[in-house]
Amino acid sequence: MQVINGPYAKEIGMNSGRGALGPGYRANSTIGRAFQLFVRNLGGCASGISMNPTMGNNSLRGGVCFAENEEASPWEPLHVSKPAAAVGADGKAGTYVQAGPGGVSEASARAKATGDLVGYRVSATDGRVPPFGGFDRKDSVLTFMVLWNAEVGNYWGTGLKQAKELAQTMAHFEYPSGMIALISPDNAVYLAEKEGMSKDQFADFLYKNATARLGDLRANRNFWNLVEPNHPGYAALPDDAVVPVYPRQYIRVIVVGAQGQVQHIHGWDAVADIQVSIDKWR
Repeated sequence: MQVINGPYAKEIGMNSGRGALGPGYRANSTIGRAFQLFVRNLGGCASGISMNPTMGNNSLRGGVCFAENEEASPWEPLHVSKPAAAVGADGKAGTYVQAGPGGVSEASARAKATGDLVGYRVSATDGRVPPFGGFDRKDSVLTFMVLWNAEVGNYWGTGLKQAKELAQTMAHFEYPSGMIALISPDNAVYLAEKEGMSKDQFADFLYKNATARLGDLRANRNFWNLVEPNHPGYAALPDDAVVPVYPRQYIRVIVVGAQGQVQHIHGWDAVADIQVSIDKWR
């Protein structure tokens, strides 16, 4: 998934409104197709050799590219937002507790091994997470997100009921490394004006409602590689503890779509995201 923010999106005629994730818009489709070709021809992603999907999903690697609808959004755009601090198993931001028998060092070692396999997104305890957000609105920025699972939704209507259903459904995704919530403009405006929510507060809501019983998470083969390294301290909690599944610092909220139509919210699971300045390329 590629998201374009800033003046460049308008300059090249990108669609951020009606049907932004669908076909028929040259700028969106051209950039998405280009990324697919880069992955194949420069990255060596060849079916049956380095890429071996059982069924395949074109939305994951086939160029989902769109611009964020910044004009209709009540919140700061993706490239301006700074991620929230990581939350430890004690529920406090920026704090960590003993991570199993080997402590945080053991979790960091597992996180590094995972990072070597699936990319840079690893435990916040190892200091390798690159900067994200903090640009100015006048900056043009590309955000590249590596999707792991297909999207879930759509959840129709405005308000927190639909958002809670989305979070609860995404808690069952097999690779809970990061959550992308795509929300239509009128829905975002409702949350901002009627619920008094900032973007960070809405992301907090998703974080707190995407929960699971820790014993069920431990039964998943990906717990030690993808879940526990991003939640130091979970190893010390009992199986019946109900805990957030997604790392708080990796929940992204993006406003996209049309105004004045049926409002949607849906989510994607992402294992990594990178932001780069478009202005520096020009």
